Amino acid sequence: ASGPLAMQMFLPALPAIQKDLGVDAGVAQLVFSLSLLAMAVSTLAYGPLSDRLGRRPVLVGGMLLALFLDWLGFSGPMAAFGPIIFVGLGNGLALPSANSGIVSVRPHLAGSASGFGGFIQIAAGALLSALAVALLGPGNGPVTLHLLLLASGATSIVTTLYVIAVSRSEARRAARAAGDA
Repeated sequence: ASGPLAMQMFLPALPAIQKDLGVDAGVAQLVFSLSLLAMAVSTLAYGPLSDRLGRRPVLVGGMLLALFLDWLGFSGPMAAFGPIIFVGLGNGLALPSANSGIVSVRPHLAGSASGFGGFIQIAAGALLSALAVALLGPGNGPVTLHLLLLASGATSIVTTLYVIAVSRSEARRAARAAGDA
C-alpha cells in the first residue's frame, strides 16, 4: 500500500525540503504529526465507511484521495508539507482494507500473507526512501518528493485494480464451474 511508503519517503526528505524552502524544523514536524493524527482519525472512520461501501471501494477511494489531495498545493511550504496531512487521511482509509485483503485471499495462509505483506511494505519503503534521498537536490526537493509520492500512489492503485480484476475473474470462473457441475 502506498501509505507507509509515502510516510517513509517523506521523513528522509524532510530536512532537504525544509532547507530548500527555509521552513522551521518545528513547523515541518508539526505538519508531519498532523498527518499521523489525520491517519488515526480516518482509520477510525474506516469501519462505518467500509460497512456501507465495501472494502474495495474504500481502498481505491483512499488511494485516490491521497493522490488527489497531494497535488492541490501550488508552491511554498504548505504545498510541500500540507499534502502529507491528506496522504495520512488516505492512508487511514486504505490501509485497514489493504491489510484485511492481504489475509483474506487464502485464509489458511493468513499468517504467511500478513508477514509477506509487511515485508513488502518495509522493503519497498526502504528502497523508496533511499531513492527519494538520492534524487533530492538543491531546489528540487518538493517537486521530486511529490513525483515519487504520485508514482507510489499510482502503482498502488494499478496494483489494487489488477487484484480486483483477477478476483472477479476467479469468481466468474468458479461460478461457471459450479454451474457446469
